Amino acid sequence: DESRHFQGMETVKRLLGEMARLKMNTFHWHLVDEPGWRIEIKKYPKLTKIGSKRDYSHREITPSGWDSIHSKRAYYTQNEIREIVKYADARGIRIIPVIEMPAHASAAIASYPWLGTISSKQKKAVWSDLYKVSDKRVIKFLRDVMDEVISLFPSKIIHVGGDEANYSIWKGSEEINKFMKSNNISTYADLQLWAINNMSN
Repeated sequence: DESRHFQGMETVKRLLGEMARLKMNTFHWHLVDEPGWRIEIKKYPKLTKIGSKRDYSHREITPSGWDSIHSKRAYYTQNEIREIVKYADARGIRIIPVIEMPAHASAAIASYPWLGTISSKQKKAVWSDLYKVSDKRVIKFLRDVMDEVISLFPSKIIHVGGDEANYSIWKGSEEINKFMKSNNISTYADLQLWAINNMSN
């Protein structure tokens, strides 16, 4: 779970080497979650400029505060991802990355507050917010991210999370409820399913 505790390429390669020795063939790589964003997305540079400068122990830290205590980069460039994928493939290991949605999105929302249901209204990032899936810009953001991620992982399997969504956040949003009504979505669980299915198409 690199969102909470970033490891770096050399550590990942050592882990993959141990996996190969034990004849394990699937590496589930948690690159995105609440605390930090660990994968370069070229279309949205703030995901790493802001979203990577935090972890489980420093959830509320500012990027400048992070820089004052951590000198090393805490995300993987796309070239590093490609190198790790190639390294794993040579050892018979496929990598399945995790890109969480619609919950566990605080690192992304810290980078772009307009992505969040509450954050977009307050114009600042709110911890544990959910993606505002009624907003076409948010859906476009998620699709753009997925396009770049899919291009890096030949397994073509992406774990999109889908767990632990706090529906009270959507329940308090007039825009979300209006969207649900106009799209004949009766429950927040159904809205979550709609959002996940939207990404799966």
